[in-house]
This record gives sequence, C-alpha cells and structure tokens, in this order.
Amino acid sequence: MALAGGLIAAGLGGLAAYIAVEGFDAPGWLFAPVMVGVVWTVGLGLVRILNRFAMGQYRRRLAARGVTGPLVWRFETDEVGFRREIGGIETRVKWAVVSEIYPVGPYWVVLAQGAPIFVPKRHLAGGDQERVFVAEVLNHLTPEGRGRSAAAVKFAEPPAA
Repeated sequence: MALAGGLIAAGLGGLAAYIAVEGFDAPGWLFAPVMVGVVWTVGLGLVRILNRFAMGQYRRRLAARGVTGPLVWRFETDEVGFRREIGGIETRVKWAVVSEIYPVGPYWVVLAQGAPIFVPKRHLAGGDQERVFVAEVLNHLTPEGRGRSAAAVKFAEPPAA
C-alpha cells in the first residue's frame, strides 16, 4: 500500500511539476527542484490519508475481536515499585531495577533493566500529578540515575514563587 501511494505521489508530483514549469514558461533547470517539492508535498499528503485509512481498519478489526477503546490507564507507585495498568494488562516494576526517567515528546519513559516503560503525560491529569509522579520516580533512583535523568530533575523542581 505504501509503494502504491509513493508511485501515485510521484506520478501526480511529476505531472504538477511539468505543468508548473511548462505552463509558466519557466527555465528548464527549474523542473527538478519544483518536481521534488511537489512530490514531497503530494507524497506527505497521501501518507497522511493512507495512515488515517489504515488506523481506521486497525480499530475496526480490533473491535471485531472484542477489543474496544479507549482503554483505561492507571498508574500507581508504592514503596515496592511502580505499576502501570492498561485495560487488562498490568506491568509491575520494582524500584531496584529502575535506572532513569526521561521525557520523549508526549511521554515519560521509565527505563527498567533496559526496557522502556512509556507513561503518557496526558494520563497524568495535569502538571501537579505529573510533577509528583516524576519526583516519586526520582526519589527511588540512585545518584547516578538522577544524574542521567537531568530533564526529569529539572521538571520535578518546584516552580519558583
């Protein structure tokens, strides 16, 4: 499907570039850069459309198997570790194996024995709960782990009054 989208984008882009250069009596050397720009624009548009179509199919197929969304997310910390529950799947991580925490786009990533545990920021219900969660994880890290988690340390600092 991606190959077909790419071929369609290249064809439409080439046609649009040809019309743009020839229709406006532009110099011939302008054809290649215009074609590249148009192909990229058309290609990215098609990728976006195909992605929406594929995600719709994915959700419909999951729904046909009895998996409906959105799934409920829960996060809990205690003296033993961290628990993440997504729908019926639970992940439990002991503090002793957590080595660092860092932000990546809309997620906090808790690294435990080299395995990333993604925690979406949107499920932490606001800045204060997010700050408390990050501070809790930082409290259980070693000094070396806090050193590797500089962005989290900066985020968890209380706001200046």
